[in-house]
Amino acid sequence: MTRNIKEIERLKKSKDFVFLIGNGINRYYDEKAGIKGSSWEELLQETINAQKIQMNIFADGKGNTQRIDGISNPEIFSLSECGCDGEDKKNIHQLQCDFVKNLGTKMPNENKLDGVYEKLLSIGRPVLTTNFDLRMHEGKIFTMKGTDGKCLNSYYPLYRYFAEHEVSDACNDFAIWHIHGAASTPSRIQISLDNYVGYINRIRQVLPDLSDTNKDDKKREAAAKTWVYAFMTKPLLIVGLGLDIDETMLRWLLIKRKRRNWMEGSSKSIYAYVDDKEMNQGKELFLKQVGIEPLQFKDYDEMYQTIFETN
Repeated sequence: MTRNIKEIERLKKSKDFVFLIGNGINRYYDEKAGIKGSSWEELLQETINAQKIQMNIFADGKGNTQRIDGISNPEIFSLSECGCDGEDKKNIHQLQCDFVKNLGTKMPNENKLDGVYEKLLSIGRPVLTTNFDLRMHEGKIFTMKGTDGKCLNSYYPLYRYFAEHEVSDACNDFAIWHIHGAASTPSRIQISLDNYVGYINRIRQVLPDLSDTNKDDKKREAAAKTWVYAFMTKPLLIVGLGLDIDETMLRWLLIKRKRRNWMEGSSKSIYAYVDDKEMNQGKELFLKQVGIEPLQFKDYDEMYQTIFETN
């Protein structure tokens, strides 16, 4: 516990890091409050049922136990479109859009997640999140903004963020970046393997501008306005994110970041987790190889209190 506090406080006091937040916080506090929130398993099953696909992705084949291993969520979403005509694909996409649009609406107002998001935002560092829902915004007047003139209508949310005010520095100014898209723009969510491949190709157009000093300054300026720039050049404090094989794009980015040595000499990134069989040998190996230190806590209350309490 003492080491955990020191490691977290060291990173927070540096004021030189960004948060990477997953859906684990929502799930934990919903379960604690006795609330059944929406899950990816639910959307996967709805997608499969809508297409009447013969694909049992759960151990008992009925959708009420743990997912089978060996296949990722993005792969299933892409497989669900195999053999579909244009109308079928449109229906699948609409189902997914409706699901994402409704994320968070099932939550009763009294479930405030113990104020964890309010504490997170009060720290004032940039927040990258894989979540589509806007529960993190609750009680705040955040509007969708962009660091590029065309970004609000672009398919990939590289330049799109939520904040009270315009930001000029993606690495240091507070903003919430929904890196896979947000429920407010459900038609532009990134959810399938096809989406991720397209997104990676778009990111590839940005990445060279981050390291090549011979590039035009205007191009480097544009690259520095994306969430990718913050992800690639700042220490990460990763919380509530499984970072398993489903996170194809993020894992690829972490490998690219390590390969280009952009983080040499900087503070270590931290992956906070609870020892509940979440960490396996493969994940531990991956994290260490890309320069991220796994930091274990005994339970979720201890972890969230340690990370989100402000001094």
